Amino acid sequence: MAAASSTQSPSRRQSLTVPQTGDRLKTIEAKVVIIGAQGVGKTSLVVRNMGGVFSENVSPTIGASFFSLQMILAGFRIKLQVWDTAGQERFRSMAPMYYRKANAAMIVYDITNEKTFDEAKLWVNEVQSKVDLPMALSIVGNKTDLSKNRQVSMNKGTTFAHSLGAMFTETSAAENIGVKEAFLKVAQGITELYNNNLLMSTTISSSFPISATTSPLPVLNEKALADIYLYQTDSIGTNNDEEEKVKKSSWCC
Repeated sequence: MAAASSTQSPSRRQSLTVPQTGDRLKTIEAKVVIIGAQGVGKTSLVVRNMGGVFSENVSPTIGASFFSLQMILAGFRIKLQVWDTAGQERFRSMAPMYYRKANAAMIVYDITNEKTFDEAKLWVNEVQSKVDLPMALSIVGNKTDLSKNRQVSMNKGTTFAHSLGAMFTETSAAENIGVKEAFLKVAQGITELYNNNLLMSTTISSSFPISATTSPLPVLNEKALADIYLYQTDSIGTNNDEEEKVKKSSWCC
């Protein structure tokens, strides 16, 4: 099951709630898998979102990399377990074990390579067949900085996403355009599942019906909430230098 689709900006779709003094935010935990063909920029999107720099020489992910991301959105503290999966064919058989108990999936394709768009359709079918929980689904067309070589139109991507009831975003990891928006849309899809009592919370070792917990937070203004990205990272099964740089420089509340 995918969250309702939208191409509007996150700020228009769902306004942020500013906590007053003494207010507590509910915490939502969820597992997100990022999937797609090799070379579409999955790892670059994650690294960019975590505050890292873009590199044209990112080594292919081996198996999967794990990141922990926290953000504050619409009155919730959202903790995402983000699994960046390998796109290489030789690791394809390993993918289902990373899909297990996922609450959301971000399927990425390269707008300059129509083959990766066709493969995205196969990835959607695969993840939907392997995950029997309600999911927030997001389609992401990456590499808009290379739009002069575009093979997949925005309308084609949008139409595909809407046919799935999924969210859609075009991004450029190279120029850091649309990256934060793509992850915010996934978080919004997860809050929609939560609000409709459809979300299962997942930890690395188990899955259980979600229960909202509370944590005191300092008073923040609207701009601070809109810009905030509190995070920590960890990774497994990876040889990407950029991820190591992010891990060493990251912090968490």
